[in-house]
Amino acid sequence: MIAHAGGSADNPAVLIGHSLGGYLSLRAAVEHPRLVKALVLIATGPGFRDATAREQWNRYALSMDIGADAHPAARQLGVHGDGVVIEGLGSIRAPTLVIVGGEDRRFLAAKDYLVGGIPSASGLVIAGARHSVHKTHSAEVARAILSFLEARALL
Repeated sequence: MIAHAGGSADNPAVLIGHSLGGYLSLRAAVEHPRLVKALVLIATGPGFRDATAREQWNRYALSMDIGADAHPAARQLGVHGDGVVIEGLGSIRAPTLVIVGGEDRRFLAAKDYLVGGIPSASGLVIAGARHSVHKTHSAEVARAILSFLEARALL
């Protein structure tokens, strides 16, 4: 995906992902660090080290209503098969901003875990927001992202 969008080791990408998109961005940063120059993670988590917790998540992911128009294989995108991301957080060198809504109970602790596990990560909690903080508080999220990128001369 990064290469298709023009990214390469000589032109690494800023990845911005919400929920599963954030997890997939983390995976890219762990597995292909030269392709990622920064991460913005919105309401996402690091996956699971514990096989039992991972299996509970997978049952939940497979039970979610993703809409009748979605390709059947799309449901598999949310399934976690390993602990590569959570075990690789310390290897991520890309500057990282983790944004979460203050009312997003499932991902508040994940924000703290990510900020504690990624060496160059900072976190932001947006009061009154839930899981789709980028939709309900779009101006605040946009300002935070721009400020993060400008401070690191990434724009």
